[in-house]
Amino acid sequence: LDDIAESIAVLVASLAAGIPLVVAVLTGLVWWLAGRVLAPVEAIRSEVASIGGTDLHRRVRQPPGDDEIGRLARTMNLMLSRLEDALGRQQRFVADASHELRSPLTRIRTELEVDLANPGSPEQLRETHRSVLEEVIGLQRLADDLLQLARADVAVGRDRRQPVDLDDLVLREARRVRAAGRVALDIAGVSGAQVIGDPDQLTRAIRNLVDNAERHAAGRVTLALAEVGGTAVLPVSDDGPGNPPDQRERIFERFGRLDGARDRDSGGAGLGLAITREIVERHHGTITVEPAVEPAVEPAAGPHSRPGARFVVRIPAARPATAGQEGRRR
Repeated sequence: LDDIAESIAVLVASLAAGIPLVVAVLTGLVWWLAGRVLAPVEAIRSEVASIGGTDLHRRVRQPPGDDEIGRLARTMNLMLSRLEDALGRQQRFVADASHELRSPLTRIRTELEVDLANPGSPEQLRETHRSVLEEVIGLQRLADDLLQLARADVAVGRDRRQPVDLDDLVLREARRVRAAGRVALDIAGVSGAQVIGDPDQLTRAIRNLVDNAERHAAGRVTLALAEVGGTAVLPVSDDGPGNPPDQRERIFERFGRLDGARDRDSGGAGLGLAITREIVERHHGTITVEPAVEPAVEPAAGPHSRPGARFVVRIPAARPATAGQEGRRR
C-alpha cells in the first residue's frame, strides 16, 4: 500500500495548492466579466443621477442593439422626456396663472390709489366699489378654476364612479339658465342618457359648457342629449360669433387666447373649456367644437345667419341601448 499512499499524498498536495489558485482565477474572471456586462448599466445610472431639474433636456447614451441594456436606456430617455414635458407644462401654467392674477390685482390697486389720491363724490366711490367687486368676483372664479385643475391633476384614478343620468344634470343647468333669463333656451332635444362617472365632475363640465354658450350667445342656447350607438352625445349650441376653424383646438388649452370675439374679455379666464376637456377625457370621452348646424336666431341686421358654435361631448353610455330603445328615445 506504500505506492497508493504516496500517490494519494501527492494528489492531496496538488489539489490543496491548485484548487485555491483555480478558484481565485475564476473569481477574478467572473468579476471582470460582470463588470464589463454591467458597465453600461452603471453608465446609465451615473448619467441619470447627474441630471437635475434644470437640465432635463439631457439624455443617456443608447447602446446599439435591442438587448436589455438598450431597452433600459430607451425607457430612461422616455421617462426624461415625460418629465421635461411635465415640467414645461407646469412652468407655463404657473406663468399664465401669475399673469392672470396680476392683471386684476393691478386694476384694483390702481382704482383704489386713484380714489385715495383724489376723493370724489359718493357716486364715484360707489362706482369704484362696484368695479372692485367685479374684479374680486373674477378673482374668486379664477381661484376656483385653479383649485379645480390642481385637484384634477392629483386625483387621476381616484374619481367616484357610479351611474349618472346626464339628462338630470342637463335639465338642472337648464333651470338655472332660465332663472337668470339672459338668453332663450331650447331643450326640446334632451332625452335620457346614462353614463358611468363622477356626478360632481360631470356637473362641472356641463355647467362650463352652458356658461360658455350663454356668455357668447346672441340670444339663444340649444341643449340636446341622446344615446347613439352606445354613446351619450351632448351637443351645446349657441348663436354667437362662433370660432375660427384654425383656433378650435386652442380654446381647450389652459388660458387659451383667441383673436376673435370668443376670447377671455367676454368674461372667462380661459380655464373652463380646459377643465371640461380634462373631465370628459377622464370619463373616456371626447369633446369637439364645430359651427352650429342650424343657427337658432338670425341677426336683425341682415339675412345672413351667425355661424354660432356647437360643442359636442361624447361619453360611452352606461349600457348600450337596443335599436327599439334608441327609437323610443328619439
